[in-house]
Amino acid sequence: MDWPERQASRKQAARDRELRALRPTWDLRLVPAGITAWAAALLGAGEVMSSPPAPHLVGVLLVSLAAGCVALSRTRARRAIPAVILCSLVASAVLVVGWQDRAATEQSHERLFAAEGSQPSETPPVRLELAIEDRPSAWVAADRFSGGDGGEAATGVVVPVQLEDGSQGTLFADDMRWATVKAGQTAEVVVTAEPPRAGDLVLRAAGPPSVTGLVERDGLMQWLEEAKARFMAATLAHGPDVSSLLPGMTYGDRSGFDPALEQAMKDTGLTHLTAVSGSNCALVMVLAGQIALSLGARRRGCILAGLGALVVFVLLVGPDPSVLRAATMGSVAAVGVLAGRAGASLAALSAAMCLLLTVDPGLGTDFGFALSVCATAGIVITGRPLIRILDRWLPTTLSTVVAIPLAAQVWCAPVLSLLTPTVAVWSVPANAVVAPVVPVVTMIGLAALLTVGIGGVLGQAVAETLMFPGGWMVQFVAGAARFFAGIPGSVVPWWEAPTGPLLMLVISAVVVVVINRLDARSAAPVTSGYALPGPAPGPVPEDDWLLARRSRLRWRLAAAGIVVVCVASLLALWVFQPAARTDWQAIACDVGQGDALLLRGTAETGTTTVLIDAGPDPAAIRRCLRDAEVETLDLLILTHDHADHVGGAAGLDQQVEISRIWFSTGTGRAPQEISGWDTPSETPVPGTVLEGPGLKLRVLGPLTQPAPAVDSGGENNASLVIRAEITEREGDDAIVVSWLAAGDMEEDGARRLIGAYGADSGGPLDTDVLKVSHHGARNGGVEIIDAATPLLAVVSVGSDNTYGHPHPAITGHLAEAGIPLARTDQLGSVGLFHDDGGLTAEPLH
Repeated sequence: MDWPERQASRKQAARDRELRALRPTWDLRLVPAGITAWAAALLGAGEVMSSPPAPHLVGVLLVSLAAGCVALSRTRARRAIPAVILCSLVASAVLVVGWQDRAATEQSHERLFAAEGSQPSETPPVRLELAIEDRPSAWVAADRFSGGDGGEAATGVVVPVQLEDGSQGTLFADDMRWATVKAGQTAEVVVTAEPPRAGDLVLRAAGPPSVTGLVERDGLMQWLEEAKARFMAATLAHGPDVSSLLPGMTYGDRSGFDPALEQAMKDTGLTHLTAVSGSNCALVMVLAGQIALSLGARRRGCILAGLGALVVFVLLVGPDPSVLRAATMGSVAAVGVLAGRAGASLAALSAAMCLLLTVDPGLGTDFGFALSVCATAGIVITGRPLIRILDRWLPTTLSTVVAIPLAAQVWCAPVLSLLTPTVAVWSVPANAVVAPVVPVVTMIGLAALLTVGIGGVLGQAVAETLMFPGGWMVQFVAGAARFFAGIPGSVVPWWEAPTGPLLMLVISAVVVVVINRLDARSAAPVTSGYALPGPAPGPVPEDDWLLARRSRLRWRLAAAGIVVVCVASLLALWVFQPAARTDWQAIACDVGQGDALLLRGTAETGTTTVLIDAGPDPAAIRRCLRDAEVETLDLLILTHDHADHVGGAAGLDQQVEISRIWFSTGTGRAPQEISGWDTPSETPVPGTVLEGPGLKLRVLGPLTQPAPAVDSGGENNASLVIRAEITEREGDDAIVVSWLAAGDMEEDGARRLIGAYGADSGGPLDTDVLKVSHHGARNGGVEIIDAATPLLAVVSVGSDNTYGHPHPAITGHLAEAGIPLARTDQLGSVGLFHDDGGLTAEPLH
């Protein structure tokens, strides 16, 4: 073998060694144990754990045996026996701990809330002193306490708390002032409780918190809290994007999140950037280890320094499930290195699952834990094969940036479809664009946090210096989120459970199998072949070669031309789509399961624009205002304090200029969404009249006084009732179109209105257009329809809503009366126009 052949052989051998190193044999021995621990935690979350776990251990042991045998079917029996024993022990430990947690929760529930003569499902209100364990977070969900088709979209605050006896609980508070409490404070409040769930005491509070003081905390925790407070204050000077994203990307604090930016992050799959995960923990450990290495430490010292930094980081962030998972997995891997064995990522993940679920079986039902495990498994199993596939066409750095978020997205997609039945179309490109700056932002944020915590003039100056490049990068992330969220079709609907998650699971599994099979095929060495008889073919004539080359070039040009024509056609359809009509009198905005009604009067002296309610989705109401070309609101009316009517108002003052606000709530307090605004606001009384060019408003209700606390029905009946008159033309031939909007007023509130104003023709309730109350719910009644005798009815309702709105009793009554009904779930945003032929309703686009 001559020298060139030896060189080629050596290069091929080096490539083979590299391929073998890049394609490790996975250590699957702990995987069955991790899966069994998760299955046991899910089993323990059900009602089967209402009794001691002994009767159910046999079934779990059988499941463990089957899992171990299947996973290790290719190994010898003596190797499978330890795995089966480990699975059984882990499952037993998880079930026993889960049963003990449930028993302790039930005992706390009975001790605190048991009352003589009360039913098991009922709990009397109790005044408790609660210690705030972690940061509060906002939630928006269907009201679990208001059943039937009159259910509401509710909003509130969820707070992890600790009771006086040391038991843990979760507080769901309706009053948004709970969002201002801090970890370490204690608060007194009157609460009720739901029936206890697996290891979790769920409390409900309607009133505001009464903060009584701070729990004594050690020096390190106190210093960290002060450092975070200074860091948050410093970010405010760099704009809303920086104050929203930098704390979240540094240590997971979302308390200052701008609602519009948060929605854009959700629509593009970037919200995980503000939830601390394994990448943040790994970055902290690597930085601490590198610093120790530069100071002369050996391997063990570097690992111990990384673990110490990880402990401080977990204390800083708080016990979020993803952080606990990442920290535990990193610790397991570090212990493996200390023991002299290379850490196996999949084995470390499985060990972390076993440890965490044994300590806290409640994590088994936590979506954050599930997403964290799935994302890590996806990166470990599918990330590297996908990088190798993309390396054929892309540079390694770019293929890594694309492959990592794509692998995590594929594995997390089934869990995400359980959370929300939508698909973020541009999630992968958005993650790929921002991926290079994310670790830099985290490092800059941590450095600024530490320096601002140290304090002093020098520390403050260093922190401010660091925040300038960090702020630019954060604004780049925010800009990318808004750009991809603004592309048409950025979010597409998906099927509800169970069809949607199961279908997504099948799709994800197929994609994972295809990726790994393609990678395996590319790595398979050529071990067989055949030789053609006869002499080797001669050289190809130059003319034939040029002809073949021109033919290939023509086909490529033709394919490129087809692609260009298709892209240009799509852009033309998007850019030159028919413009929306601008001569609208009113628009019922499509904001999903909520209300938003735009009214506009026009006269020679000017224009008056009023928005009645703002729906649950800030992005939807902003899109409606943008499509309607509305930049100024003379009046914003929030009929009552339910999220499906006020949720979209959050941050609305940053998009449009608002001159005045009317609101009504059952408690008399202004909605949280408009707190802190400089706009004048008031609760108008019945009889209040507002006149502007082309538009006159008259307040007809509510006819009840605010109460200290109200239920869902009481808040509905506190809705402002507005009669609006829109004048089309001035002078003798003026055309006036009257509207009646009563928020979510229910049947008993409507009866009071009819009793006060009568149901005669020509009265204030007699109108041309009726905005159907409560999205067409049955509890809105039909009497208000008969009193209004409208020419047209409009209902704002979300498609496929779970409440059954609009109810057949309402739609049937309208059909019997011959009143046409325009629905936003069928038409989208509905524009009302007055043409020569009369009043018409048609989709805005």
